[in-house]
Amino acid sequence: KKSESIFFSRRRKTPPPILVNAQRLKWSNHTTYLGITFHRHLSWSRHINQTQNKAQAAFIALKPFFDNKNVNNRTKLRAFSAIIRSICTYAIPIWGTSENGLKRIQGTFMRLLKSSLKIPWYIRNSQILKEIPIISPSQAAPQFAANLHKTVRNHPNPAVSSLIRFCPRAHERVKRPY
Repeated sequence: KKSESIFFSRRRKTPPPILVNAQRLKWSNHTTYLGITFHRHLSWSRHINQTQNKAQAAFIALKPFFDNKNVNNRTKLRAFSAIIRSICTYAIPIWGTSENGLKRIQGTFMRLLKSSLKIPWYIRNSQILKEIPIISPSQAAPQFAANLHKTVRNHPNPAVSSLIRFCPRAHERVKRPY
């Protein structure tokens, strides 16, 4: 009853339903696995929307904490990093290749960071990231991807370590020179 089937393709036509224990599984347009929402076209927009909503909901739940004047900024920054940054960077090596999605998450992250530390709107994000010791999603994406690459490369299972030889841009068309 909880099983879903998803067919990753740009085609509009879906294959026939899959039978599992004599029950038909309908094809879904999107599914969530380990907190990551996959769309059948491998678009990350739905996942990005859900991540933004989770981060905003967590911020709203913590708003009384961030508004408390008795709590210093260092403690607020630690709480922000532990909760909101964790939400914004969850599984970022998977979906972080989406430039538009990463920009949207970065914008949400910076807006919530400014609000939590009472930083005025006119201060540039680049200046904030220079002065505050926190790693933003756009900074975390290449670091986390490099760590994942290193982990996979050194994995004891040969099937997993062979994934490194995969060339992600091999499917792109190469333009002929004029």
